[in-house]
Amino acid sequence: MVKQELEILKNGQYSNLNLKPKLNKGLKGLDDGNHIIVEKVFAEGYEYISKTLKDYNDEPLKSYSCKVLYNGEEVTFWLNAKEHEVFKDIGGIGDNVKISLKKEPTVNKFTGVEMLINRLYFEEA
Repeated sequence: MVKQELEILKNGQYSNLNLKPKLNKGLKGLDDGNHIIVEKVFAEGYEYISKTLKDYNDEPLKSYSCKVLYNGEEVTFWLNAKEHEVFKDIGGIGDNVKISLKKEPTVNKFTGVEMLINRLYFEEA
């Protein structure tokens, strides 16, 4: 795995990191097999519950805004509920966390089509 530098995206008063590539939006994230190191500012993220989007169980979709220090700057990034469950249990405030991305094969539950997904992994650094 190679340490990668991510661009910090400015949005008014906010600074954001994009961890997963979103090609349809032109957003670059971590490359397959690469990682970054961040320092936790809060032990866990702020929960956001969507008013319109639903998960596979037809429940409101939950996502989490996580605040960290990256290259000395306070930034935020978004995690889904499963990723957040792992992230919040790794280290505490002030601890370094290694975030890496791997492309993994999966099968779409609804269509049966095989595809690659971007999966994030977290470990203490």
